[in-house]
Amino acid sequence: MARVDVTQDVVLERIVARLRSELDLNERRCYEVLDPMAPPAVPVGGEYFVSVALGDGTFVSGEQVSGNVTEETTVTVTVYTRTALDSPDRDKYLLRESRRGLLVRKKSILAALVGYDLNTEDDDSFLRTLLEARRAEPPTIVERNTGDGGVYLGVLRMEFACDFDWDLT
Repeated sequence: MARVDVTQDVVLERIVARLRSELDLNERRCYEVLDPMAPPAVPVGGEYFVSVALGDGTFVSGEQVSGNVTEETTVTVTVYTRTALDSPDRDKYLLRESRRGLLVRKKSILAALVGYDLNTEDDDSFLRTLLEARRAEPPTIVERNTGDGGVYLGVLRMEFACDFDWDLT
C-alpha cells in the first residue's frame, strides 16, 4: 500500500462510500450534493439522510510542481431528519431520538470519519493527514415545500478536513 495522488472526485467518492459503509446507508440516503445548504427531497418518515459536499480549498504554496498540487480542503457532511412541529417534546426528540436524533447521528458521523485515512479501490491511501473534524453548526429546522404542504427537517452540518495531492497527469 502506497500514498498516491488522486483527483477531487475520488476524495468525494471515497468519503461517501465510507459513510455508506459505516452508517449502513444506501445511495438514496447518502449522496453527493453541490450545495450543502439545500435540503434534499423529502425523506421517508422515520429515516435520516446524509449529504456530502465539497468545501473550500487552499492550494499550498511551495507544494506545486508539474503533475502534482497539494490542496488543503474540506467537505461538508449534512444530516437531515424529519420532525413534526406540533409535538410538545419536538426539540428533545429531534436531538436525542435513539435512531435518528441529530446528536446520535452527529456521533456516528464523527466516529465514521475522524482519524481515518481513505483508500482508493486499489487500497492505496491518498490523504496527507487523517480525516479531521473542523467545525459543526448548531442544529436547526428547515421547511421543505412539497407542493401539498410543508415538511420540516432537523438539520446538522459538520465540516471535515481532507487534504490531498492532486494527480495532474
